[in-house]
Amino acid sequence: MYQTDDTVTEKRVGLPALFFSFLKTGTFTFGGGYAMLSLLQRELVERKRYLNDTDFWETITLVQSLPGVLVFNTALYTGYKVRGLKGSLAACTGAILPSILIILLIATVFAPYWQHPALVRIFNGIRPCVVALLLAPAIQMAHAIGLKIRNTLITLAAILGITVLHFSPIWVLLAVGLGSGLWAWYKGRPTDPTDPTDPTDPPASTPVADGPTASNPVRLP
Repeated sequence: MYQTDDTVTEKRVGLPALFFSFLKTGTFTFGGGYAMLSLLQRELVERKRYLNDTDFWETITLVQSLPGVLVFNTALYTGYKVRGLKGSLAACTGAILPSILIILLIATVFAPYWQHPALVRIFNGIRPCVVALLLAPAIQMAHAIGLKIRNTLITLAAILGITVLHFSPIWVLLAVGLGSGLWAWYKGRPTDPTDPTDPTDPPASTPVADGPTASNPVRLP
């Protein structure tokens, strides 16, 4: 299991702790998906230290490239990372249980009152907060990956492709992944060994003269 100095070890992570961490995240986060990233980071990185900051954003990058719900994939990966298969089951159960219970509660109790003016006002007030919950992790992720010129251009191109050109996010992810792989191959390709100007070639050895030199003078009898 991969470990770092600032993350907990496998022996210190209990299955109930994993379960309740994702249970709390699923219960108290409105908006779902990327709106949960701030709470996930605070719980998994800052409070419990299951992951360090770099591991967390690499995990998010990985799981958002896969099919499925973001929080479920994150729970699956994080639980397996710290406690193996049992950790995955505990984390995933905690992540999906609040949604199941809340949907059942709404369907059986609150459905007749769904259009009640008080409930409508409550959810209208929550919507602006969801926008903030989406922007906060976006800013944090931009800071974590370091938005240099290349990363900024990729981000802007992805936004343009999805919002203006209406490309599917799947095709955008595939295109960026393929382009990044080709760029990495191009930068790391081996140089031509037959190129006389190749700077990686070792310097040619200086031939040793057969005659007398300063370090090997002629000795007279």
